[in-house]
Amino acid sequence: YLAEQAKKYPGKVYWTVGVTLTDSGAAAEVERCVKELGAVAIGELGPGYGHYRVDDPRCFPVYEVARSLDIPLVLHAGPSTPQRLHLKNTDILAVDEVAVNFPELRIAICHMGFPYFEETAFVITKNPNVYGEISWLPGIAGLNPSDPILPTVVNPYFMLDYPILYYFSQTFGTRDKLIWGTDVADPRDSLNSVRTINQRLEKQGLPTIPQDAIDRMINENWKKVFTKIPG
Repeated sequence: YLAEQAKKYPGKVYWTVGVTLTDSGAAAEVERCVKELGAVAIGELGPGYGHYRVDDPRCFPVYEVARSLDIPLVLHAGPSTPQRLHLKNTDILAVDEVAVNFPELRIAICHMGFPYFEETAFVITKNPNVYGEISWLPGIAGLNPSDPILPTVVNPYFMLDYPILYYFSQTFGTRDKLIWGTDVADPRDSLNSVRTINQRLEKQGLPTIPQDAIDRMINENWKKVFTKIPG
């Protein structure tokens, strides 16, 4: 279905394949979708929802295929709220295990690992092949009026400004590894909330983020991850 929709908008719409990484046929399905149907990535996958850890050896055949086909893995690696979900399967450090064992596999951590922002920032900084994307954060920060899931307490600092500022204050020569993304909200709202981050930081007397780094987060950094999409 996704492949057919993408054909209607050549050069504008690209799609990714979703599989359960522990399924025995997952690697073959990824290869089919990439080679025959034009998928450009794997994900967004939620290991917590699927009741497995990303460092489970049963996932490794998919990583080998992704590496060989030069496509990235996009993960909702952090926790979520379903009661039957096991938080042990959402350990951000499991992503580090995959990154170490598959150094050529590009990995994007969705929502910057919400709410494990600090652990995620370090995993991104440590591993050359791991990136972070900030989709959904403007929504849970209360900055996207169109987002159907808004927090009870609107706090842009803790849910958006702090994670991004923390990343930029803790990086060691690897600043350009955050990627803007939307989610269920209007992309215009999400873009505006990121473009105005320094205005909010200045009001609180906090350090600001270089504007050129923000611009690259929105316009350029994704090209390092999604290499099958023409830049």
